[in-house]
Amino acid sequence: MNRLAMPGPSREGGPIHLVMGADHDLERLVVVHLFVICPNNSGSTFLQGALAACRATWNLPREGQETPGYVGPSSARPLQPGFPTTNLLWASDRFWMDRHADTDAYDWPRTRKAWYRLAYARDPRACVFVTKTPAHLLVVDDLARHFRNPRFLFMVRNPYAVCEGIFRQYGFLSHKFKALAEFRGTGRSLPEAAATHAVDCLARQRRNLEGHLNPEAGEARRGAPIVRSGRGVFFSYETMCAHPRRTARAIEAAAPAPASAGEGTLPGNADRHERPSSCAPRRAGRRGAQPGVRGASGDPRLLRLRPAADGPAAKRGCLVGLTGMLPDRREGRGASSGDDRFVSAPAERAGLPT
Repeated sequence: MNRLAMPGPSREGGPIHLVMGADHDLERLVVVHLFVICPNNSGSTFLQGALAACRATWNLPREGQETPGYVGPSSARPLQPGFPTTNLLWASDRFWMDRHADTDAYDWPRTRKAWYRLAYARDPRACVFVTKTPAHLLVVDDLARHFRNPRFLFMVRNPYAVCEGIFRQYGFLSHKFKALAEFRGTGRSLPEAAATHAVDCLARQRRNLEGHLNPEAGEARRGAPIVRSGRGVFFSYETMCAHPRRTARAIEAAAPAPASAGEGTLPGNADRHERPSSCAPRRAGRRGAQPGVRGASGDPRLLRLRPAADGPAAKRGCLVGLTGMLPDRREGRGASSGDDRFVSAPAERAGLPT
């Protein structure tokens, strides 16, 4: 079966037809691996869904760690027989963090094959593979080593909001937290465990930024809500909600695809990675044009593509999933739950740009 019909609007008004990775050679088609690096309860599911609305992306129906064939530690199942599941608190204790960060426990070649087999896209010429697993925040260096042309979307959220989300979910999973607390015998309450988890995630994210964003550029723009350099882009969930178009533009520019049709390799991995013809640049600017990797100005962009449906976002040529789902708040329009200042103080204490 080459296509799977999914309810929802398309340009023609009918269902959206998805193509499946099992029917295509993703080893050849995928040019860029885009990882959402974000703690749990911080907006990564929304961001992944927004990226899935782009015709350029291959996506998974679930988190990477929940995909059949994934080989590695998972917060969704016991790390080994007799252990409880870590669920939403995999960074609440050094014992659990060390096991999720154990690089020897992962088999990335087998995992990549499983991901490719179960991936889906809106267009068979998609060339960007997107996935997210919150605990992979601990193994970003491993992802960079084992996947060609890796790019990262580093996102954080106000830790108070993260803790509230954990409280709310564990209200339905109280037996799982009880099993986790009893196994370690720490005697900590859920608020203590959640606060430790949120702060430790911010501290590890800071290490990721130092290792994978250009440090000079990051320091020079420390006060900016969005920082883009090196292998990715950093922003907060609050910034994404308040400024979706700015965030979409930063994501588009974060992972450049090949600059011209004549090039057969990718920057940074020129000795290993051929560029498939399906991602060759095409003429931009006309309504209904096929996906390509160049904007009207000619500079390479990853996601400056035709969106999945016509409408205002289609005319803007931006990341339709993000800008179509969030209102673009302007400066001076008043505070909201997505206002940047709600995250600035906790982020500053953790050493993160705000």
